[in-house]
Amino acid sequence: MILRHAMCLLCLLLLGAGCDSEALPSRNPVLVGRTCMPAVIGQGVLEFSEVSPELVGGLSALWERIVYPEADRLAGTEGTVVIQFVVGIDGRACDPTVVRSLSPGLDRAAFVAIQEAEFTPGRQGGQPVAVRSSLPFQFSLDRPGP
Repeated sequence: MILRHAMCLLCLLLLGAGCDSEALPSRNPVLVGRTCMPAVIGQGVLEFSEVSPELVGGLSALWERIVYPEADRLAGTEGTVVIQFVVGIDGRACDPTVVRSLSPGLDRAAFVAIQEAEFTPGRQGGQPVAVRSSLPFQFSLDRPGP
């Protein structure tokens, strides 16, 4: 039992090796992501818009990017991670934040998937606008995907 916990801890520590700063958590479990463009910040971020942002390729495309960390698989970790972010006028996610954490590895997996995702931007009055969104990631060892 102690050996299993030690191996899980070692795997979690090694997961950060070789990652760039956008996907690597700091010593505390805060992840650092892409910052919104200054134009977005000056324009303001809407909580909702006439036309909501949409994930290009849908949830299935997002789940294809998810890699279930081996340490969490071995530990049997399951549950939900919620990521809040802004879909910018360019359709990229910026200012992501983990608002519901599960484990460092699963938080990182969801965080990276959002960073790599592409959206159609929200629209207000026919113009693209930045809109705050959030997505829950349900991790289950029994089934892949959302």
